[in-house]
Amino acid sequence: MLSLLKSERFQKEYADFQTKISAITNESVKREATGLLNLLVNEIRTLDNGHIEVIGSAALSSGVVDTRNRIGEVRNKLIQKLEAWERSIN
Repeated sequence: MLSLLKSERFQKEYADFQTKISAITNESVKREATGLLNLLVNEIRTLDNGHIEVIGSAALSSGVVDTRNRIGEVRNKLIQKLEAWERSIN
């Protein structure tokens, strides 16, 4: 069974996010970024589980579509948070 969470692409991105988060010295920003990363993982896990339920069905449920949209939103927030932090230290 294919899993987004276990995909090579996500694992590389996750490791990159972790590396960037570990370099943050402001504890508040670090906690927020860590929380966003954990939320991203949970949403991807939800999407993976939704895909299991959809196998054999021709249409994606609205829950799966909503989860996919939330993944994009959380990922973008995390990227923006990390970019803002990097700009603030340069």
